[in-house]
Amino acid sequence: MNDVLQFGNPVGDYRVKDSAYAVVINDGKLLCLLVRGKYHLPGGGIEEGEDAAEALQREVLEEAGYQVLNLEEIGKANQFFEMTREGHSLNKLGTFFKATVDLENVGQGKESDHQVNWISVDEFLSSTAGDFQKWAVRKATS
Repeated sequence: MNDVLQFGNPVGDYRVKDSAYAVVINDGKLLCLLVRGKYHLPGGGIEEGEDAAEALQREVLEEAGYQVLNLEEIGKANQFFEMTREGHSLNKLGTFFKATVDLENVGQGKESDHQVNWISVDEFLSSTAGDFQKWAVRKATS
């Protein structure tokens, strides 16, 4: 893990969670999700038997209703998060991809608390989104 950027500081005991996220930009707008008042890149946890790309496909479809296309790995970065809804701290090990989505065939995401948004990169970078996600957006847009 030495060559992977680490954001945040560990707080007590924490669990490690492998995750994958997409940086999708269309017409100058970034696809993101508003969840409990915070912006997030689409994506999430990698389940047993999945690789990062497979997890990303599943997560974006579940969260936002989009089929992910043209994956290009940006890199990896991790971030510690304090107490979660699950009652413990996490270190999310993130694999980030630049991607496109099929805008012609949009389904309904299954996550009722995830609001799909297309916002400017600057708005995302100035939000309370996780630093590791902001790093990926900067890297994808530089």
